[in-house]
Amino acid sequence: MKKLGLSLFLALVMALPLTADASENPYKKPVKVISGMAPGSGPGINDAFYADLLAEELGVPVKVVYSPGAGTIVSHNELLSNRADGQTILMSYIAGSLLSPAINKTPYKEEEFEIIGNYVGNVITAVVREDSPYKTLQDAFDHAKKTGEPLRMNVTSFYGIPFVSMIAATNHFDIPAKYTEIRGACPLYLERGDLDILLASPLGWLSYAEKGSVRALATMTAGPSLPGVPTLKEAVGFDAYGGFQTVIVKKGIPRNKYNALVAAHERVMKSEKMKEYSGRTHYMNYWATPEDSNKLRQEVKSYFIYNFKDPQ
Repeated sequence: MKKLGLSLFLALVMALPLTADASENPYKKPVKVISGMAPGSGPGINDAFYADLLAEELGVPVKVVYSPGAGTIVSHNELLSNRADGQTILMSYIAGSLLSPAINKTPYKEEEFEIIGNYVGNVITAVVREDSPYKTLQDAFDHAKKTGEPLRMNVTSFYGIPFVSMIAATNHFDIPAKYTEIRGACPLYLERGDLDILLASPLGWLSYAEKGSVRALATMTAGPSLPGVPTLKEAVGFDAYGGFQTVIVKKGIPRNKYNALVAAHERVMKSEKMKEYSGRTHYMNYWATPEDSNKLRQEVKSYFIYNFKDPQ
């Protein structure tokens, strides 16, 4: 009996180092986060905020490198130029990693990336001047269809899923509409009379709404996102998807680092700091497991392929 007890004790002692190694944080060196947006832009600020929280969770410095251009295609190429060692991650917009590859607009394929989890997304909103005759988005649609006068609207990108949603809705209901690609569109375009409806995120128009100069008609999201503002589905009866980011890595990174990133990402997205940030900036929190994140992405991809009309 004593021999058996001693043998069991020695076996447990020998197993201890293995247990410690298995739970050890695999991150010892600084991590690089690639942002596909410019520093100081809304998404660029989001990415820097995420990097700070990720550094707290991983226990190593996390540096943000900005690599904007070509609808975030440049940043995806930047990720793929790095080794698959888990030291470089990308704050990816679905337009760059999923939608553009789906229509052969990129030199890479979506299979070259691996998902850590979804991040946050813009709540693109249809906004009009306070004195606009359109009380609802349906009013605007009805007026354009009756008079034949096109609704003048903006897009940041013809490949952005919220803008594809609005374009698809006007096409579906045969609503005359003219879309102009404008970077950084704001309510000034409404005030000058350049646009009838502005499509922009809350960060771009909320301060004007607080002054009483603009109001929101609908959001380009699948579910409720702004209090008192209907979704596109509720406003005119057409489904929509919001745009969002996904944290991705180059496929093939070590499994211990992949698992560590997935766990750290979940803690970041469920943290009180992230909840406060999302509430303050009105960015929707799209966190989900890698599997569920991919499921949503594939739904959006199918929607995009069905509704997208190449402006070229």
